[in-house]
Amino acid sequence: MTADVIRLLGTPGVLVHGINTRPGKPTILGVCNGKAVIGLPGNPVSALVNGYLFVVPVIEKLLGALPKPKPAVLARLTVNLPSQAGREDWWPVKLISSPSGTGVRDEVELLADPIFGKSNLIFTLAAADGLLRIPPDATGLSAGEIVEVILI
Repeated sequence: MTADVIRLLGTPGVLVHGINTRPGKPTILGVCNGKAVIGLPGNPVSALVNGYLFVVPVIEKLLGALPKPKPAVLARLTVNLPSQAGREDWWPVKLISSPSGTGVRDEVELLADPIFGKSNLIFTLAAADGLLRIPPDATGLSAGEIVEVILI
């Protein structure tokens, strides 16, 4: 229904209906009479991820602000995460402090522990410290890999 409403609002209307991300595939990108229109999915995790990916940069651009780098940390992944090649996956993760085991006093390593749950479960966002991205050219990430976690 959202795509139909956007088509009625003006031209050219819907430019993209569905993107190859998980969560958030039903995202809609459009222009109505010169104004950007973004239709976000209804599930909270999907809406947060795609709002972060699309809405924030559009608002920054419209305000004339320079894009700000998203705050991120490096962490070691605790479990294997599968992914479908060609699709960009975003996983909510909890960051856990752990002794690094290097023998250096007070050195702490961060662990990225994925929070499993469907995109309609808001508790995954409430428990998450950040989002981990699996790029579209990967078929997953392995436990023990160093990954970038975008803080939320």
